[in-house]
Amino acid sequence: MAAVAVTAAALAPAVAGGAHKGAATLRRWSAATARPAGRRAAIVCQQQPERRGSTLAARAAAAEVVAAVPFPTPALEPFAAELQAAGGQQERSRLLLGYARRLPAYPEAARTDAHRVMGCTAQVWVSAELDAAGKVRFAADSDSELTRGLAALLVEGLSGLTPDEVLQVDPACLGQLGLGPAVLTRSRANGFLNMLESMKKRARMLAGDLPRFPSLLITAEGTAAQGAFAEAQNKFLRPDPAVVDALVAQLQAKQIGVVAHFYMDPEVQGVLSSAAERWPHINISDSLVMADGAVKMAEAGCKAIAVLGVDFMSENVRAILDEAGYKDVAVYRMAAESIGCSLAEAAESPAYESYLAEAGATPTSLHVVYINTSLKTKALAHQQVPTITCTSSNVVQTVLTAFAEVPDVHVWYGPDTYMGRNLAQLFQSLAQLSDEEVRELHPAHTQASIRSLLPRLRYFDQGTCIVHHLFGGEVCELVKEGYRDAYLTAHFEVPGEMFSLAMEAKRQRGMGVVGSTQNILDFIAANFFMTQNILDFIAAKLTAALEAPYPDRLQFVLGTESGMITSIVRKVQGMLHAAGRSDVSVEIVFPVSPEAITTDKQAGAAQTELPSGLSVVPGPAGGEGCSLEGGCASCPYMKMNSLAALTTVCERVGTPGEALLEAFKPRPYTELVGGKTMAQAGCVPILHMRGFQKGGQLPADLVAVYERRSLDAMLGGPSGLGLANNAMKALCLLSGAGEGACLAEEVAAAGVEDRYFKMTTQAGKLVQAFPMRNGARPTSDGSIGSYSLTRPNLQRTLYAALPPGTVTCDASFRSCALREDGRVEVTLALSDGTGSRAGGTGAAAGAVDGAAAEGAGTAEERVEICDLLVGADGIRSRVRTCLEERHGIEARHPQYSGYAYIRGLVDLSLWPGGVAGWQKQWAGTHLVYGTCGAGIVTPDTLCFGRYVPAPQGTFSPGLMPPAKAKDALEDLCHDYGPMRELSLMTEAPRVACGELWQLPSPKEVWGAGCVTLVGDAAHAMLPALGQGACQAIEDAVELAVTLHQAASAKAAAPTNGAASAQLSASELETALRRYEAVRGPHTAGVRNMAEATFKHAAGETWWARVKRECWFW
Repeated sequence: MAAVAVTAAALAPAVAGGAHKGAATLRRWSAATARPAGRRAAIVCQQQPERRGSTLAARAAAAEVVAAVPFPTPALEPFAAELQAAGGQQERSRLLLGYARRLPAYPEAARTDAHRVMGCTAQVWVSAELDAAGKVRFAADSDSELTRGLAALLVEGLSGLTPDEVLQVDPACLGQLGLGPAVLTRSRANGFLNMLESMKKRARMLAGDLPRFPSLLITAEGTAAQGAFAEAQNKFLRPDPAVVDALVAQLQAKQIGVVAHFYMDPEVQGVLSSAAERWPHINISDSLVMADGAVKMAEAGCKAIAVLGVDFMSENVRAILDEAGYKDVAVYRMAAESIGCSLAEAAESPAYESYLAEAGATPTSLHVVYINTSLKTKALAHQQVPTITCTSSNVVQTVLTAFAEVPDVHVWYGPDTYMGRNLAQLFQSLAQLSDEEVRELHPAHTQASIRSLLPRLRYFDQGTCIVHHLFGGEVCELVKEGYRDAYLTAHFEVPGEMFSLAMEAKRQRGMGVVGSTQNILDFIAANFFMTQNILDFIAAKLTAALEAPYPDRLQFVLGTESGMITSIVRKVQGMLHAAGRSDVSVEIVFPVSPEAITTDKQAGAAQTELPSGLSVVPGPAGGEGCSLEGGCASCPYMKMNSLAALTTVCERVGTPGEALLEAFKPRPYTELVGGKTMAQAGCVPILHMRGFQKGGQLPADLVAVYERRSLDAMLGGPSGLGLANNAMKALCLLSGAGEGACLAEEVAAAGVEDRYFKMTTQAGKLVQAFPMRNGARPTSDGSIGSYSLTRPNLQRTLYAALPPGTVTCDASFRSCALREDGRVEVTLALSDGTGSRAGGTGAAAGAVDGAAAEGAGTAEERVEICDLLVGADGIRSRVRTCLEERHGIEARHPQYSGYAYIRGLVDLSLWPGGVAGWQKQWAGTHLVYGTCGAGIVTPDTLCFGRYVPAPQGTFSPGLMPPAKAKDALEDLCHDYGPMRELSLMTEAPRVACGELWQLPSPKEVWGAGCVTLVGDAAHAMLPALGQGACQAIEDAVELAVTLHQAASAKAAAPTNGAASAQLSASELETALRRYEAVRGPHTAGVRNMAEATFKHAAGETWWARVKRECWFW
């Protein structure tokens, strides 16, 4: 992303926050080329872990054939004879390759997921049709030649049968072909049988034998289940009151909060939903909201949080609680062993590492990672390429906003293949709509912009959820045939076939929704009262149907995990009761494969042995609804979050048995990433998303600020400053951390308003005294107040306006180089263990008695490629030095002023009469007293300072030891009004000293290429006018405004057909030089005036006497 995408509200706080603090600010993106990756079929996870690995297993040696099973057609017999006569594995493989060559060419148009065979390692496609004689004619293909040979056996062996005959084919006959275990490996054997099962499914469709899906009918009076799967869901909708009572008693007594995912089993959801009516700290939601709910529970006093979900969900809860300051609130999972997630594991695979490497090498790349991944994935990804987290609820807006703000960006979505594919399909559909229709979804886009982004949207193609994976083509064909008149819902994570059906229903008939679990809930609810904002083009149809005065029955096909049925039932029934409509009902259809529902006999049966040496493991029992070829709608990992597990955890909390729950805690991350713990680093992309959700723009953290000191060093030290009205006016242009607040108001709240100013000579003679303008917002005449505050309070306020994690501390700038493509290569050194992050309201607030120092620890070198580098690293700027040495800008060296300073903070409660006594005696909040100055910087703290002539080297910068500080204050301030009294008020005054330096004004510009400077790095000046921080803030705002204006002008240009606001490197460089041309003369004038104040020039004017006798503090 280019710097132009940074708004004034984003850039200025980041730059101003580091203007005097040794910070180097840069717009960070990584870089390279995309390459298409191959696709894999996902493996179905079984319900029996002791046998997991495969449903069909091939033995190492062929089993003895006990009884011959006849081939379904004579066509297989010649193949069997050839294979059985073959001399060994190589000969059998050669024969299979020959069969593959005989297979007729497969139509390219048929190579779709609808025809793909699930459960095969290779890609396999199967289709079928009836000929004039009513016989089935199969076609197949594979991207593996050996698998293609196996497909050829089935095509030639089964074609010519009637549909009923195909359904009667015994899989055992395949074992008599003589393939042998060396050819028919475990994975290939599974795929071979899956091909047969797929052919049977196709024959059933051709025969018109389309089974109805199980469903649950919801009325105001209750629920009625149809089918075994639905009965299993319905069973726990009305939980045992005694079980609910027991759970509520434990939760209340021990102050335990519960956060659970929508995908819990109905038994768990039923109990939790009932318990939530009596114990408010129970939340059933999507994964992201779980962490939010946990924070609210901790704020309300909960001592422990039980997380019912997979491991990455509990890790997120733990990390977000830590970020919010609730490290003492315990978090427990529901099992001692791992509660995995196939999708999260895909993001930790070597394939995903390669995918991220491509993203990191592609210019202007943004990685959008699904929330359903581990913190480790998020942390490591963000190290390679700027990363923002998304949910299924906000992924569309996140991606579209990225393309809108940075039209040339490459967006890399992962790891969920189906969601990525569905996003691409959604955008392809948008590209066919009018500009007005596109703007309904995102106001910054048009049909042309949608079309232009399609080639730059990438998605990972090897990551699937084992639950959503099974809403595949064949199940969707059943939906298409039997439920075309129903409302269709599809989660963004389901395969494209289900997504396409819902999209088609949504687009053509206004009867579909695609999105998150919450979107589906809202959609179902909206069909009654339109209480949620769904797309306008379906709102009118739904509203009209509900206003009809006749009974109705709405049917929804639930294209997502069945665990959310409890939430649906409760919401629908609540709305029916509120409306008083007993004549309206809702049927929820579960698109599962009916043949996957095993009988009691099958559930208890032993493993079936096939004559070929293949074994068949019985499917899950009692209506679980899982099959090899589509329709599993219950997550085996989520089933580990049982009611019994929750009860056990609650019973042990607060007892000696809690020690047994150590293994139930979320995985701790001890590795460091960029000087941060894995958990801290993993939170950054999540916080990016929160910043996007708050402001509707990509977060300012994509402007990375690197601070060479530790966070404690930045936020500590006895230092105060004044922000005159020019700085406050600039801050009024920026939004703060609070809703609707400007940054000036938040800065004002952190300091003290300067309501009265008093100036005297060193002898105490009054020179001038006057009241100050007040208020943190400009009045009608443009006036605004001035404020004094401590530097730590200013830093905290500025950082709070940034997303957490924006500032990386303990990071040193090494060098920069201008690349041929106009971008900037920056080399940094990061501390290995002391690095810390600042920004946001959760930023640490440290204070140490020590001078500013670079972070300790072994440095880790990092190279960043960015579009814009802003040096805000002080008077001895390494960025400026690098430009001088490498890129020919005018060399300017710091000049010693001949003065040193001594300053400190004093607790005014020690002054006689406190703050009121001070103000009464010295008539104001701000005092200049000769070469000394004092100002109230917090309601009970006063900052004082003195400038003294001193040879260079007299004062070593830093905090002074208490004894030395008291001696220095008594010596330097003994005859200057209240200063000596102030210095004696505390036994250990926090006093710092140092030397005053300045930079010569530049003759021309102070930057080069796409590099510029702000604050002391550009124009360090003496503090006589109190304008150092004020000018840095003005710099930051002017820079942001200049870039914004350049981008807006380009976007509005008539020749810019795509309405792109992306500045090229040359355009960005022109904007930077324009900024320097504006700020250079202005800051030179302020700098020269500050220098003149320090000179003892003769003259009879009032200002000459002020210059001789008074120093502005």
